[in-house]
Amino acid sequence: MHAKPLRLKGMILGGLAASILLTGCINLEPVEDPTRTYILSSADLSPIRLSREGETISLFIERVEIPPYLDDRRLVTRVAPNEVEFHEFYRWAEPIAEGIGRTIAENLDSMEVVKDVGYHPWRKYGRNDYRIRLKIFHFEANETGDVEFSGIAEIYEPGDALVMVTTRDFRFRSPVIGQGMDGVVAAMSDSLAQFSTKLAEAYRERSLDDEPN
Repeated sequence: MHAKPLRLKGMILGGLAASILLTGCINLEPVEDPTRTYILSSADLSPIRLSREGETISLFIERVEIPPYLDDRRLVTRVAPNEVEFHEFYRWAEPIAEGIGRTIAENLDSMEVVKDVGYHPWRKYGRNDYRIRLKIFHFEANETGDVEFSGIAEIYEPGDALVMVTTRDFRFRSPVIGQGMDGVVAAMSDSLAQFSTKLAEAYRERSLDDEPN
């Protein structure tokens, strides 16, 4: 018998509450998004020009292997030997593994190491490509204020036989200069520039080994 009046009363109270929220309690002003988005950048490196006249050899950087904790759009820093921090409002604009491959390829291209440098996933492996495989162990700022970039690099002959030319362990440290995540990302890019130079030297040794007597 009283169901309808009670239901009506509930609707009125609900409408009144909604009206109060809309008129006085909800801030409809736009809220600034604090998220900042970063990419790794290549360096302006001096040309090395290792290609011989008429050589069609090129380099191809395969999919970069990274630890699972780095495979995240959030930037990661190491705050203790066994502790990392994920920064919610500092993010990568691209998958970090692809960013590493892209930056190294751009660095090698600027050094004019060979005729062409490609990288996963933006081009496929070609039959004249020397293949570069990278397994990354660390690529983050640490508690000492440096960025550590370490891992293993392998270079393979062109073709499908996977004949290894050389393998190198690498470890680079770049100091973080300045405050905040801008300095961290700049140091990460610098470590990739150092690595790219060493990778070019490894390829140069291959080139010198192949020189006719």
